[in-house]
Amino acid sequence: MAPTPAPTPTISATDVTGGWSRTAPGGGGRQALLIRPDGSLTVLGIPRTEGVSWRLEEDTFVAVLDVEPAPDKEPARLRIEPATPGRLVLAGGAPLAGIWERRTFAALAGTITYVQRVALTPEAIVQIELKDVSRADLDAPVIAKQILRPAGKQVPLPFSLDYDPADIQPGRAYALTARITDRGQLAFVTDTKVPVLTGGAPANAEIVVVPVH
Repeated sequence: MAPTPAPTPTISATDVTGGWSRTAPGGGGRQALLIRPDGSLTVLGIPRTEGVSWRLEEDTFVAVLDVEPAPDKEPARLRIEPATPGRLVLAGGAPLAGIWERRTFAALAGTITYVQRVALTPEAIVQIELKDVSRADLDAPVIAKQILRPAGKQVPLPFSLDYDPADIQPGRAYALTARITDRGQLAFVTDTKVPVLTGGAPANAEIVVVPVH
């Protein structure tokens, strides 16, 4: 009798969820993936690329990305290769293909709100960014980012922004900014930065956005 082939290892959601990082190709800083259990996906450090959602199809990681300037969100299908614990190896097309190392991310919690008596439509999108604002004469680099899709929920909206603690340095200044787009139009923005993490800033943050006129 022919030997029974070994069963193909089953990849589960717990194998891929969590934080992953790598050195950017060419040595241009760090890149990160935040693969959340709720199916949302955050991509950090990859130019013109935002994560939307993810799912598993057997041994394939299917990521929905918003890549500029493409108008449509095309799923990227990447095969998950066998790897040692703590590594995620994705084979397929750019920009997510490669070797990722598991990282433990911290979370910065808070709410985003505004005082105007205006309801958000189900199409509203909220973007929150954590930035290094130590140098006023330079564009503030983005440390972490989260996209919320409230789907009809109204302010105040809670958020939990994941970031890599290795990116936070004592003596530097960090702040949150936010914006809300609704039906494709920029509707609300922060007009002041919200200090966080260092310099005695509070552990939780309340972001108040103002309307765009």
